[in-house]
Amino acid sequence: MTCVRRAPLLLAVALVAACSFQRRSEDYACQVASDCGAGRTCDQGWCVEVGGPVVDADPNAPDADPTLPDGAPPDAFVCPPACSSCDGDICLIACDTSDGAAPCNASPVVCPAGIQCKVECLADSSCASGVDCSQSSNCRIECTGTGSCDAPLTCGAGPCHIECDDGTCTGGIDCREACQCQTFCTGNSSCLPAPMCKVPVGGGDCVGAQSECVANTTECMTCGA
Repeated sequence: MTCVRRAPLLLAVALVAACSFQRRSEDYACQVASDCGAGRTCDQGWCVEVGGPVVDADPNAPDADPTLPDGAPPDAFVCPPACSSCDGDICLIACDTSDGAAPCNASPVVCPAGIQCKVECLADSSCASGVDCSQSSNCRIECTGTGSCDAPLTCGAGPCHIECDDGTCTGGIDCREACQCQTFCTGNSSCLPAPMCKVPVGGGDCVGAQSECVANTTECMTCGA
């Protein structure tokens, strides 16, 4: 029986197989979409088929932001957990119970940083530990429940609007840092002590006739200036 030497043949097959791995051709290099032919677009410097796989500049990067809800685009606004709900990109915190439940009574209500925030102190004695919106971009606090807001209300550098009904806001209001601050103290014994209003650069007074903070002059409304 004659033995056939197969090693050279197997080596040749292996070499052919090794050469069959296709490498990206420089013919597909591009800078803009017009450099590519029909049905292709320019992605990360290479012409790829429209609808085909996307060239990943960083193969080790995560496929998606794990903090975003499934299907949410990367730039979608996500309602922070501290909010009762969100109206667009405005965080709404509704303090409508007086049973001491967080976040409205057991500890200060803290508005999330960098976004607009509205706190509604609706229940009797709600917001008993105060409201801190020093980090929010825009703040509105409404103290309408009987005896609500009897702890400090603190504004940040953004616009601040505070409404206090009869006998509310007795823990003090500090909006000295706000670029615009307006307080509305109605009824008897509201806003005691008197709010601490914005102090304009170079001196001046942003306190109205009723010891409320006003923002109807250039010195008292500097947001965006």
